Amino acid sequence: MIDLINSVYYFRLSTEKQASAPQAIKHYVDRGLKAGFRKEQIFYEVDSGTNDSRKIYQNILDRVRKGKIRKVYVPELTRFSRSVMGFEDVMEAFSEAGATLWSLEGTEYKFDTPDAKLALRIQISLAQKEAEINALRSVRGHKYLRDNGIPMRNIFPYKLINGKLEPNLDRYRDHQETCWDVGNFIIDTFIQTANYSKTLKLTRDKFGWDEETDRDKKFVISIAALKKWLKHANIRGHIHYVTVDKSYYNTHTPLVSGDRLQQLDNILSISQQGNKSNVLTNLWKGILYCSCGSKMRVQFNKDHKYITCAEASPSSYTVKNRSKQNRCKLKGSFGLRIEQLTKLSINAAGIFATEIANEMAKGKVEEKLEEPKELLKLREEIKTLENTAKSVSDLEYVIEQKKKQLKNLEASVYLKSDDEDTEKLRLIEFFRDARNIERYSNKELSALFHQAFSKIICHRGEVSFMNKIYPNRSVSYDAYFEIDEVSYNINTNKKAVLAILQRQLNR
Repeated sequence: MIDLINSVYYFRLSTEKQASAPQAIKHYVDRGLKAGFRKEQIFYEVDSGTNDSRKIYQNILDRVRKGKIRKVYVPELTRFSRSVMGFEDVMEAFSEAGATLWSLEGTEYKFDTPDAKLALRIQISLAQKEAEINALRSVRGHKYLRDNGIPMRNIFPYKLINGKLEPNLDRYRDHQETCWDVGNFIIDTFIQTANYSKTLKLTRDKFGWDEETDRDKKFVISIAALKKWLKHANIRGHIHYVTVDKSYYNTHTPLVSGDRLQQLDNILSISQQGNKSNVLTNLWKGILYCSCGSKMRVQFNKDHKYITCAEASPSSYTVKNRSKQNRCKLKGSFGLRIEQLTKLSINAAGIFATEIANEMAKGKVEEKLEEPKELLKLREEIKTLENTAKSVSDLEYVIEQKKKQLKNLEASVYLKSDDEDTEKLRLIEFFRDARNIERYSNKELSALFHQAFSKIICHRGEVSFMNKIYPNRSVSYDAYFEIDEVSYNINTNKKAVLAILQRQLNR
């Protein structure tokens, strides 16, 4: 008879594949329910048994140590742990708390004697060895597949036949259409509607959906999964291994190609909510303060967006545990709109960058610059793909992705080191071409402001910007002063600046 008082039932599954298998989780849960456990006493998670930092697993151990759990039941020992070192902590925690570990069949895993501990250690050691062997086999297997251009698995609407993706021409459930037809319907519907939710609804209405045991006949049913599927290399006729960023092109029949692919990619490049880069958000999070010492926040109203002290007291805004004594004496905001604060911030950062550039131009720097090998390799790869695209179709998307990767890699060169010279160079590079400032996204502007300022202080009608690189320098503005044109001018030798950066990165 299982003692259910102060007891829990726990199990884990190693992979998402195991968890998604029909009846897998339900099987273990049903065993617990039949044993008499309530649903709130049953805990499970998906993770490796060799991982001792599992969230629910550690939560149970903490409750055991505090005496809140007296007994833990598991389907079998390997469903609890496959870690030798981790199980030592389990035995110690259970022994000190006087708790016990049981199988669901009612057998206690005892560790009150040296012989009992040795038996469990041997059992866990063998379980860990088995897990490590499986992991090694998986690594070697994946390497073989990557080296030979074999897909890891198929996605809808393909079948994996003899190591190659082939269109799945089986009928989809009880419909006349094939799985391949359903895949084309999803693509066409998304191109027509340009909406993930509508695409899913129309597809479901036409073809229905339920838990299929056959993986080949499943199409995506969530917005997140649909987004991933529409961008997947497989439906474009390519194979891409994400972990090593390696691709094989034109390996199988594409689901979407030509003008249809161009239409799809154009829609995917546009956010479903519009251009988010134009949406104004808090670009100064963590560095924008009121003169009372509290942080400022972005406030929205019907007409515009402005900044206000977080400790001010508009009736519509409440914060837990805030006392009236701590509220800002400057009631509400002083009406500075965030569009104007953005202009002031750009101008102040530009002034700081100009000062730094002028000072750096006076120093002696190396003129020779060697770019990192990764940049040269990626540029050569893009050049090869562009030449190949002249004779092979449907490489536009791949080239676009490689160019984005190149852009990110070039940016990372400037953001890699944290020493003083590189801090200066980051700021200068933002203002290399002042005409491009207005084209920066919110993410880029936020990075600029956090790079330039250690703190921004607002006091009624005045805004002061503190220089992050030179703490003793600052610039202040009347908050209502209109800035029509930027008042800074970056004029330094680009090769000299890049040479400093390269020298820092090579340290």
